[in-house]
Amino acid sequence: MSRDYFAIVGVLLAVYGVIRFFIWTELRLDTRPLPPSKPYDGIVKSIDAKALSDRVQDVRRDYSMERRAKSDSFKQSLRIRSRQEEIARLAFFQKPPSEPPEHEHGWNTLLV
Repeated sequence: MSRDYFAIVGVLLAVYGVIRFFIWTELRLDTRPLPPSKPYDGIVKSIDAKALSDRVQDVRRDYSMERRAKSDSFKQSLRIRSRQEEIARLAFFQKPPSEPPEHEHGWNTLLV
């Protein structure tokens, strides 16, 4: 019985070793550097920086106009906030009292 056990374990260990060896060699092949590529022989086109320069100027102009508009929007946001505070003070937006007034306590007993 023990002889068969050791034979099976030995065969499985050998199979595992062979599989591990193939996996290890595959991993080693993946880490090798690629051979150098051929130099580029095609036509090289230069970049037209004029369009890019115009776009940068537009972005700068938009940014400076936005900064000016922010100062105006700050005043507008103050007006909106003050109006919101006025509306919040109206009775409709106030929380109702937590307990009913004294004269309503009697109605609850009468209904029960």
